[in-house]
Amino acid sequence: SLQRAYKRRRLSVMPQTIAGSVYSRYSSDDGAFSGYASLTAAVERIARHVRESASPTYTYFYVPYIDGAAHRSGPEHGDVQRAIGRAAKRLAQLAGALPAGARIVVSADHGLIEVPADARHTLDRHDALARLLRVPPTCEPRTPAFHVRDGQQAAFAARFRERWGDRFALLTVDEADELRLFGKAPLSTETRRRLGDFIAIARGLDAIVYEPSDELRAMRGFHGGLHPDEMRIPLIVI
Repeated sequence: SLQRAYKRRRLSVMPQTIAGSVYSRYSSDDGAFSGYASLTAAVERIARHVRESASPTYTYFYVPYIDGAAHRSGPEHGDVQRAIGRAAKRLAQLAGALPAGARIVVSADHGLIEVPADARHTLDRHDALARLLRVPPTCEPRTPAFHVRDGQQAAFAARFRERWGDRFALLTVDEADELRLFGKAPLSTETRRRLGDFIAIARGLDAIVYEPSDELRAMRGFHGGLHPDEMRIPLIVI
C-alpha cells in the first residue's frame, strides 16, 4: 500500500459495513479506521480528526453511493445525479468545517458505462465453455479472466472465439503482458497465477456474467474494460 510511505497521521473513513475488511486493511496499511453510518457523521469525524491533530494528517474518505447507483441504474440515471448532489453537499460542509490550509482532493477509482440488456451475456457451470474451466471466470464481466483445464487451451480459445469473437478480443496472459495492459512493469508471478490462461477484453459495450444473481442480472452499469468512460476519472482539488 502507498500509505505505508505517508509521513502523516492517517485515518480511513468508510461505511461501517466495510471498515476493517481485508481490502480496506490492505489499502490503508492497517492504519486507523472509522466506520460511519451517515455522511454527516463521517464529515464530523473527519473535521474533528484534522482540527485536533497536532501534526499533519492524511484522511481517506470513501463514499460508495455514487458507484452503487451507477451500477444499479446506469451512470446517466437520475439516481446517480442525486447521489452526486448528496456527496457534493457534504463535501461543501466538510470544506467549511476544516481549518485554513486543509486540502480536499476528490477523485474516483474508475468510471462506468451502461451495458445494454442484449450485450449482457450469461455463462453457467453447465455450459460447454464453462466445463473447460478449472474455476469460474475471475476479474470483471467486461474483462473476464479464464483458468482453463490442462490441455484444453486450444479448444477453449476456439469455442470462445466462435461464440463471442466479434464482441471480445481473447488474449493469452503473455499477450496481455507484452501489451503492458496492467502497467509498465512486467506481470509478477503472483499476478500471472491469478489471471490464469486467457483474458477477454470487450470490443464494445459487452459483458459476460457468470451465474448472475437477480441483482447482478438487473445491473446496468459496469466497468473494468478499455472504454474511455471506464478509464477516465475526475481530479478535483479544493
